[in-house]
Amino acid sequence: MANASLLSLLAFLLVVLPSVYITPFTFSPHPVLLAASTLIASVQGILALFGKPLDRAQARERHLRMQLLSGVLMILGVGSILIHKAIMGKSLMPRTNHGVAGWVVVGLYVLQIIFGLAKHTVLLSTGQKVYRWHGLVGSWAWVGASINVATGTVLVLPSIPATLASAATVMLIIKVLLVGKNSSSSAEAASSLASRLIGKTAVPAKGTHTGGVQLAALAGTNNASASSGTALNGAADEQEVMRSEIQDP
Repeated sequence: MANASLLSLLAFLLVVLPSVYITPFTFSPHPVLLAASTLIASVQGILALFGKPLDRAQARERHLRMQLLSGVLMILGVGSILIHKAIMGKSLMPRTNHGVAGWVVVGLYVLQIIFGLAKHTVLLSTGQKVYRWHGLVGSWAWVGASINVATGTVLVLPSIPATLASAATVMLIIKVLLVGKNSSSSAEAASSLASRLIGKTAVPAKGTHTGGVQLAALAGTNNASASSGTALNGAADEQEVMRSEIQDP
């Protein structure tokens, strides 16, 4: 999680520093506020739950606070670009794919905040977990927001800083979605990443599945060995072999 936080800060700086230096002062609050919302506040809110927190109640409270902060920063960022357009005499309606995608992301964030607050309230009052799709939609909303930040840098920054900022943002997306997934291979890592985005449990790797079969076979062997004193030693030997295979698949 520490690595994800550092990458989050790096992506933020790569977006913000050149934006402040290059873009007009009436425009620069837009990338600063949106990057702070998406790459800092949202990331910290996601990491609060995506890792393995010892106290789930505290993790939920932190998630709630950081996502509320993210929402506020996002609204301020949208407000800043509307002010900039008004000053420049431009239409307030979005005219680019980046602008349209931005409004879609804002809508998703607002809905997520509304249902997230409702989910949190119901959980505290009744202990019941509702709106189980909230986490899945939230993952997609954050990925969309992060990609839109990256595309925004491509639109307003020179090629080199835009490439660096976009690359750091993509790396951050992958890193955050893999937090809490102890993958021992690239195949498991890809499966873990996919499970975050489709809302399903990743299929166990071949070694893990074999281990489960071996455990079942081991239990059957132990039951059978109880009926015969002669077979007990053989079953014990087989059990030891299976254990060594399970520990080192």
